[in-house]
Amino acid sequence: MSDRIAGSKGFAAQVGRALSWSAAYWGFYAAVDYCLSDALPPLLRPAQYVPDSSYWNAGVTAFIAMILGGAILGAAAGWLWNASGNAVAKQRASEPREAKLAGGAGFSVIAVFAGVVGARSGRGVLPLALSLALPVTLAALVLWASLNEGRARRFWSLTNPVTITLALLVRPWLYQDIFPDSPRRWQVIASALALVLIVACSLGLDRIGRRGKTAAGFDFDLRGVRYAAVFLGLLAVAGGFVVRSGQRLIAAGDASNAIGKPNIILIVMDTVRADHTSVYGYDRDTTPNLRRFAAESTLYRNAISAANWTAPSHASIFTGMYTLRHGVRYDVPKNTLGKLPDAVPTLTEVLSRQGYRTAGVVANYAFLSDQLGFSRGFDVYRLALPWMVFEQSLYPSLLREIRRRLLPPVQKESIYVSGEKMTGAALDVLDPLAERQPFFLFVNYMDAHWPRAPPEPFRSLFAAPSQNLSMKQYFGLMVSVNRGERVLTEQERRDLVAAYDGGIAFLDQQLGILFDALRRAGVYDHSLIIVTSDHGEAFGERSLMDHGLSVYQDQVRVPLLIKYPGQREPAEVGALASGVDLYPTVMEAVGAPVGRYLAGLPLDRMSGRTTRAVFAESYPEWEMWNLLPHLRQTKRAIFRDSWKLIQSAKDSQALYDLSADSKENRNVIGEQPQVAAEMEALLSAWQKNLAPVNGPSGIDKGTLDRLKSLGYVQ
Repeated sequence: MSDRIAGSKGFAAQVGRALSWSAAYWGFYAAVDYCLSDALPPLLRPAQYVPDSSYWNAGVTAFIAMILGGAILGAAAGWLWNASGNAVAKQRASEPREAKLAGGAGFSVIAVFAGVVGARSGRGVLPLALSLALPVTLAALVLWASLNEGRARRFWSLTNPVTITLALLVRPWLYQDIFPDSPRRWQVIASALALVLIVACSLGLDRIGRRGKTAAGFDFDLRGVRYAAVFLGLLAVAGGFVVRSGQRLIAAGDASNAIGKPNIILIVMDTVRADHTSVYGYDRDTTPNLRRFAAESTLYRNAISAANWTAPSHASIFTGMYTLRHGVRYDVPKNTLGKLPDAVPTLTEVLSRQGYRTAGVVANYAFLSDQLGFSRGFDVYRLALPWMVFEQSLYPSLLREIRRRLLPPVQKESIYVSGEKMTGAALDVLDPLAERQPFFLFVNYMDAHWPRAPPEPFRSLFAAPSQNLSMKQYFGLMVSVNRGERVLTEQERRDLVAAYDGGIAFLDQQLGILFDALRRAGVYDHSLIIVTSDHGEAFGERSLMDHGLSVYQDQVRVPLLIKYPGQREPAEVGALASGVDLYPTVMEAVGAPVGRYLAGLPLDRMSGRTTRAVFAESYPEWEMWNLLPHLRQTKRAIFRDSWKLIQSAKDSQALYDLSADSKENRNVIGEQPQVAAEMEALLSAWQKNLAPVNGPSGIDKGTLDRLKSLGYVQ
């Protein structure tokens, strides 16, 4: 009986020691993994965030699961390794050897890490071998050292939980999270230096710890490692929540020189063409909330975007310059994209100097990034990413793998944050903004942009799709149409347009929610509220599909509604308006000087009789350079009264009278040679007098390649 009791006590002691070692290894590994995965990203990439609390909560759950599950796994591995080692050494299994219990626990951590890395190493034997080289080496060292107590003591500096965790996680974190766009050789050098530094520090600290001591037996105290793991884990969890909460804080600023000035609210609906909004007469009621908004605002009937895709169009809004001058366009075939010129103050920077508090909530994370300079002047600038995009290019992490399985499944094509979450993010910053006015709020929505996946009932509001195109299928169709290899069938066009209109209707619903929130906050009446789009979209017109391809009306005519402070009656202006007019319009509203370098005019001065010329530009896009050689040309359009002249770099021209031919079906250049000559002379003079503001590139080829991997470009 006493032998059985002693045996059970011995077994319990062995399990207890195995769990103790496993908790030390897995506790520290989980704490560091959580720190690198959740706590540090908001600090390292403050502009990028995931506006989904369930994502961050799942991270905490995954952290706890790693500790509990890992402790059990590590204890089992330690017990099995001890039992097998004792069998080889012809010892009783009830005699636990600390070295083997520790070795088994350490091996379990390395083995799981190797599994995660191996699954993400890419195809082929060589990538797999390179990814597993360090884990296999560490695993062999841990098991070999644990076979002998004296050897385990000598190599403890390399096989302890801290060294193993840092060696496994810090290296890939450095070159995938910190230096993702650096040349491969610099990534390898940084990784090697990190490993050398970790090993050197471990050896040095071990030598200091042993000084003046004799180590008879494997008697290292685990309490320090466990306490460090618990402290680091709690610090990482608390720090992550503090940092994410801090992203909502907006500096008070000095508003002494802005008292009495209106709030400025700029809402850009990405990819919305004017003729698909019911507020502009579309037969489908896609924008009921905008129609109600128009009843107390000014609608600009002929608003033209300065460019036909996101980055240059927004750059024109924020600088008051055309693309030829601000330079935010592709330099092909070098595959670089220019950024906002440093020499030119952005709209946000001017408002900030005027005492405004500023916040931006942006769904187009790829082409409105801080790299391109769009975050300049903002107190808070938040690039919203879906969680699967946020994690796609990050280092291999067990915590992330667990979190993916905890979160509900998402569509692979959902590469943008939905309007519902964007509105929620806007309301998060609206509350602190409204506490101290005036403020500038910029909101960007992507629900009309491909992949156009609004929730029901909007997805099937106008027609249930006959098929759901994957991203690969969509881009294949787009390239075929733009190459002239085929045309869209009627069913394909109906499906694409119905999804597009449904996306606009969902976006409009979110605008209604945002307008109501502005009213509840008491800021609606005293604000300058601008609602517009950056460009349109083609659905097979003139054998073109998507955007960034031409300066026809389907790609450059956009909605523009402005509610001026105190306005309660509707107004409509038929004169030409441009995206470059928004900057001077805001300057006029806040009483700031309108710079002479600005290309636009304050829109509140315009009337239906105003005669002026406005311009739109189209530069070849990087992803289309090789796919569509016939589009390797710059196109420009000049608008004056109802006339529109399109000119390409290949000297082809077309003239349209938009008052009689809004669809641009009839080129009248042969019938109106004098009008064409006058328009051409104006366009030529405009180009010659518009000196570019030179600035360094904002996005290089490496970043563009990463955008391609995310599916943003093909």
